[in-house]
Amino acid sequence: MTTELTYLTYTAIYTGVMWLPYILNLILVRGLMKAISYPDDRSVMTDWATRLRMAHTNNIETLMVFAPLVIVAHLTEINTPATASASMVFFFSRIVHNVGYTFAIPGLRTVAFFASVGAYLTIGLALLGL
Repeated sequence: MTTELTYLTYTAIYTGVMWLPYILNLILVRGLMKAISYPDDRSVMTDWATRLRMAHTNNIETLMVFAPLVIVAHLTEINTPATASASMVFFFSRIVHNVGYTFAIPGLRTVAFFASVGAYLTIGLALLGL
């Protein structure tokens, strides 16, 4: 498996389990029965869990750009040191973004977000031959 596909896999698995902490928080705050029902008040969550939920949504949104680019790069056999590095940067910048967002670390989520955008743009530009 290429480096790009490896980091796509890591990113997909990471994104797929990001919901666990904020759901556990929801169970602790509301109780199990209210957490699995359809409550009218959706605001009862700790601040960090609310931010993690928003970070998870952002992860899904950026994954939807990153994944097709990596797959197209693989199918067209455009695997370069730049695309491999960009895939690695994308994965780690998403983790940093989520930590910065969840714990409200000033500026960290923004810098990490733009690093991930730069990473998928690097792959996209490689696909365009630029």
